[in-house]
Amino acid sequence: MHRKLTLSLLTLTVLAFGKMTSRAQDAEEAANWHTRYNPAVKEAKETNRKLLIVFTASTWVDICKVFEKDILDQVDFHGPVSREYVLLKLEYPRENRMERQIATEYQLLKDAYRVRGFPTVIVTDTEGRPFG
Repeated sequence: MHRKLTLSLLTLTVLAFGKMTSRAQDAEEAANWHTRYNPAVKEAKETNRKLLIVFTASTWVDICKVFEKDILDQVDFHGPVSREYVLLKLEYPRENRMERQIATEYQLLKDAYRVRGFPTVIVTDTEGRPFG
């Protein structure tokens, strides 16, 4: 049920952005996922785009693996969405092997956005303030 709801919500998001660009351009835009918050917010401000934050644990949570494969890795998703949003993906590995500074940043973001499970998708304004 949760998977169907997530897939339906993201399908609606993709459809809302209208016409798709060429596959080559979409593939190029696919690589534009940020992994650090401050550079993502900076780009959102500079380009006047909203921020789409994905909190994921794709190395150990099965639904995250499916979500990434079936949604996030698809050019039909990230191509149109990246024109309206700056994309930020925060990966939370089971065994914390990140640099201490990054691990601290990710934990603070998880707490600040009240993330209780993976995957969680949050849409914010250019300042990082969540909608809704």
